[in-house]
Amino acid sequence: MATVSGPSSTTSGPSPPPRTGRRGRAYISADPSAASAEDWDAGRFAAEHLSAYLGECAGWAAEDGRIG
Repeated sequence: MATVSGPSSTTSGPSPPPRTGRRGRAYISADPSAASAEDWDAGRFAAEHLSAYLGECAGWAAEDGRIG
């Protein structure tokens, strides 16, 4: 996990969130069709995707040797 940092943007548009120095995680997909124009809905994610997502996380942790 990496700390988020980088140069300030001088382009117009929404301002980036403030840098806090805290760490974060992101779910990233190589498949552009996986992106949604809708706002994220935690309840819907839990109902429709959480179980599969947790399975993927367990797989990644096993690959890293964090779980056996």
